[in-house]
Amino acid sequence: MMLTERDRLRILRTIKHLVLQKHINVANPNQDYGNWAALLDQCTPDLVGAEDVQAFESGVRKILAALGSSHTAFFHASGNDVPPVHAINATLRVVDTRNGKRWMFLDVIEDGVAHRAGIRPGELLLSSDSVETLPPDSPRFRIGGIHNLKVGKLN
Repeated sequence: MMLTERDRLRILRTIKHLVLQKHINVANPNQDYGNWAALLDQCTPDLVGAEDVQAFESGVRKILAALGSSHTAFFHASGNDVPPVHAINATLRVVDTRNGKRWMFLDVIEDGVAHRAGIRPGELLLSSDSVETLPPDSPRFRIGGIHNLKVGKLN
């Protein structure tokens, strides 16, 4: 997908507008967005001139992460390469097992995709689509996609 500099600038302006008008950080309800807006303005020239779409998307994700809210994100229109919290409604964290580090389901949102598939907090994600998932590589999913997950118990 091609994004012109004009497209990128429009996206950044839209993000800024939406965040300043609609974003609520439940962890910090009195958040001052001035510093975040200044950071976005400072980074805009580099983001607009980013080498490729992936660099642009990565930069936008970093700017949004500066908001400090766990459920604010930026995704490609394809819905690919999405973190678990947004794609399957579950959070994961790294845990030590006797087989080394693994991803463990921490929060599984009731009636979310992972919950409906039978996944429960405390279970381990062993593989996704027949590919072993080991930290530090974070598992990624496709929104609306079908994924075959191998899940195990912590022993």
